[in-house]
Amino acid sequence: MASLVRDRTDPEFKKVPPLPLAVFKNISPTDYLYLPEIPENRSCTNVFFLFPAALLVFGWLGFSIYMTQILNVNRFLYGEDGCGNICGIDNVEVTREGCEAKDYTDYPIAWYPDSDCVHSCEEEDRVIIFNRCMDANKITRHLANFLTTRGKIRRYVAIRNDLDHETFTYVAFHIIFENVLNILLIILVTLIFCFLLLVGLRYCTACTFWTFIVLLGLVLGSLTLLSWYAFTVGGGLSQLLLGVIFTTFLIFYFVFLWYLFKSSRYLLVIAIFEEAMLAIFKIPLSMFAPIMSLLFLFGVVYGLSFYMIMVLLSQTPENDTQIISAIYMLVSIAATYFLHALVNGCQCMVVAGCVASYYFARDKTSVGNGVFFTSIYVMTVYHLGTICAAALIMTILAIIRYTIEALAREAEDHDETTTQVIFEMLTCCCNVVEEIVEYIAKKAYIMTAIHGKGLLESGKRGMRLIWHFLLDTIFIDCVAHCTLFIASCFIFFTVLAIAVALLLYLEYLMKIILFPTAMLIGLTIYYIVTMINVAIETIFLCMCEDMLLNDGSLQKPYYMTQHLAELKTLFLTLAQEAQQLREEHRVERQRHNQDEYENGQPPYQYPNQYQQGQQPNQYPNPYQQGQPQYQYPNQYQQGQPPYQDPNQYGRTPQNPYQNQYRR
Repeated sequence: MASLVRDRTDPEFKKVPPLPLAVFKNISPTDYLYLPEIPENRSCTNVFFLFPAALLVFGWLGFSIYMTQILNVNRFLYGEDGCGNICGIDNVEVTREGCEAKDYTDYPIAWYPDSDCVHSCEEEDRVIIFNRCMDANKITRHLANFLTTRGKIRRYVAIRNDLDHETFTYVAFHIIFENVLNILLIILVTLIFCFLLLVGLRYCTACTFWTFIVLLGLVLGSLTLLSWYAFTVGGGLSQLLLGVIFTTFLIFYFVFLWYLFKSSRYLLVIAIFEEAMLAIFKIPLSMFAPIMSLLFLFGVVYGLSFYMIMVLLSQTPENDTQIISAIYMLVSIAATYFLHALVNGCQCMVVAGCVASYYFARDKTSVGNGVFFTSIYVMTVYHLGTICAAALIMTILAIIRYTIEALAREAEDHDETTTQVIFEMLTCCCNVVEEIVEYIAKKAYIMTAIHGKGLLESGKRGMRLIWHFLLDTIFIDCVAHCTLFIASCFIFFTVLAIAVALLLYLEYLMKIILFPTAMLIGLTIYYIVTMINVAIETIFLCMCEDMLLNDGSLQKPYYMTQHLAELKTLFLTLAQEAQQLREEHRVERQRHNQDEYENGQPPYQYPNQYQQGQQPNQYPNPYQQGQPQYQYPNQYQQGQPPYQDPNQYGRTPQNPYQNQYRR
């Protein structure tokens, strides 16, 4: 393997090489090295974070039960009269003064909005929605005004006393429940399109990749031409700005294509896609991980969110519970976001375990669906605390960001421009921090699935592996994400057009159901694309571990496939070219400093260890010839070789998962 030397100007934390696997996993150099680690050798990680996670989730459930007791949900479901008697039941007591309890067993329908219970709803132009007999013409008029009026939506505490919002809410839930089958059909269509994307990336990777890259160029070109055409036929400043923006994006697109061809990085992207799809299709059950995540989210998270809305809308004017309701809403939002991050982390770790098991198997034909169940078992029993830790951190960051955004909106309402700008800058910083945390957390999930270590140790090792090999993962990740984003947008708008055609008969009411439908379509695509991204990043980190452990010789062959091994040289070549370019820039800076020194200005001062007769680029490299890679304890230095992979002694490498579940 070619030696890669860090530049002296790099931060010190990037110059520290990753620990050898025997030291990292706290095992003897003579012990057999399992990749990924077998369940028997694992231990529970980040157990402490299970307690705050359980407190948040079960606290939310307990809070929901408490809110049910003080706010009767039946008021939302069945309606009530002016005294608070619920229709359709025998009321025992009422809370309003001057009213008496009534038996409405034979009057199950609420006459809306007169707040009275009736026996039936048989008059003309009246429809039953959520057990309420409503005026159909008034519903259409109110919904048309609500959906076509631009402006800020009132706070949720005013929903109960506002006819338009209340009508909108009842009708929205009614339409969603009436069209559950249509929504499920649309989600099924989304899954079919996503599966076609997976098949295209598996069996025609290069064609699928270039199809979406070219599609991006066509879309940008069309938008640019339309913007300039609209400006030339009498457009204003907005059309001019759109034309400039789309033209700039088009220029960047062509620069991106030129760089992609010049550096041959598209070969790496296509190879990584091929390897990731090969691992996913080799373990077909791994494709059910996103579906399991979606079922949990739709059935639990959004079911509880619907319950939260029912509880909040059950509030009546005599209930002095606005502060408690506000706290309940905040707790519900935090718990919902946490569960979303938790489910996403579970999916990432399961997929990473499957892909790593495939990569580190010498006999890849023996890998089957058994590793999928093993990955679920390992994630649930040993590493659920690690996922909870990352999910809690991301939830806290999200709460901080949402709070700052709310303060920014308050500043905008009060025309405080300076304060608004400050809050907007803080929001931007929070977004960046969230992206960094999510990026590192995903690497930690993968390394935990491979080695069974905690969140901090796994995250540090994942980043050190990438820094050590100088892999240009940022660019390749961007290209892969760009390709998948284009594919996601194509699927999203295609399915959305099908949904509009399917729900067109709803007219104004279509806008109500279209929003949750679009949200479900987006979530379905997101979890499928996340599975592909995790598989790609797992291949990256497995390659790093492979190159650190083996050298490609007969004694220590690589785990990677032959095709990926051939492209490994291109990885290192690109890294060395980037390093050489940095060295040229450094030499140019040194020459510039020397010229300034001759003119009486002091040169740039390097650290002392580089001033005593050494050349500027001679940074100590622990991997150069004549120096050991790692100094083991004394018992391994007295005439004994350093740690060797057990495979070189003639032992047959084992896949810890292939025998247990072999058919």
